[in-house]
Amino acid sequence: MVESFLTIVRQVVVVFLLMAVGFAGGKKKLISDALADGLAGIALNISIPASILLAFQREFETRLLRDFLLSVVLAAAGYVLFITIAWLTIRVEDSRRQNTLRFTAVFANCAMVALPLQSAMFGADGVFCGAVAVAMFDLVFWPLGALTFASGEKENVMRRILLNPCVIANVTALILFFGRIAIPEVPKEALADLAGMNLPLCMIVLGQKLTRKPLQQLFTDRGSLLASAEKLIFFPLLMLFFMWIFHIRGVAAVSALIAMAAPSGASIVMLAVTYRQDAELASRSVALSTMLSLLTMPPILVLGCILLL
Repeated sequence: MVESFLTIVRQVVVVFLLMAVGFAGGKKKLISDALADGLAGIALNISIPASILLAFQREFETRLLRDFLLSVVLAAAGYVLFITIAWLTIRVEDSRRQNTLRFTAVFANCAMVALPLQSAMFGADGVFCGAVAVAMFDLVFWPLGALTFASGEKENVMRRILLNPCVIANVTALILFFGRIAIPEVPKEALADLAGMNLPLCMIVLGQKLTRKPLQQLFTDRGSLLASAEKLIFFPLLMLFFMWIFHIRGVAAVSALIAMAAPSGASIVMLAVTYRQDAELASRSVALSTMLSLLTMPPILVLGCILLL
């Protein structure tokens, strides 16, 4: 158990060191807003899809089918519960602010923070369950985001959803997995190199975004604090309680908890920028959630390992 705790702390510290690189680069004007946006585009359109394709490149086994179905059920149940609670508890007059805070409370950084932790703790099995969580994120986040944020652009919603690289990667990965189709070794090595850029790129971008406002302002927005409290403490503990009560155990259960306990997703910022919502609030809220996760994730995940393994 001590080893699991140290693994969590080590990975979260790595995340913050990468963010510090982006923050320092932004402060020194080495990483401009345009460059950060370009790096974010590479991550969302190339690196994350590559990691999704690679994660499902495993030999089909009955055991994996069970973990796949359990991960789907846990993610779906979590989203139904979290979305309902967030929509009931986060209410403000400004609809742009309200939408941003609700998404901050519900949607986690499954690909950038959770996947490395799942890999470090459970190896290939953790990555597989994490990839399912990423797939469920994409299938819920992008359609709901488009429907919620699009306002006058709803005629383009379906096109945006269908052409999203992460959605395409998920569909392709599932076809390859269930069709038992293996990607040849050389392209697979290229995918591995692209997937390896995921965490550094995303954390550097988030670090650069932190330079827009003084860091102390992150802790003065009550709406962001409420959304972070729901995201980092209330929701993961609620799901942990339900999994324990219903005797849901194993790697898939703890991997689902890791995804739920992760900080708010950087994709929320991209969504806010795309649909001209409150991108500044999205950046602050995601940054606040990421910073606070260093305090909340280790004890929650250690408790999860004790109860669910």
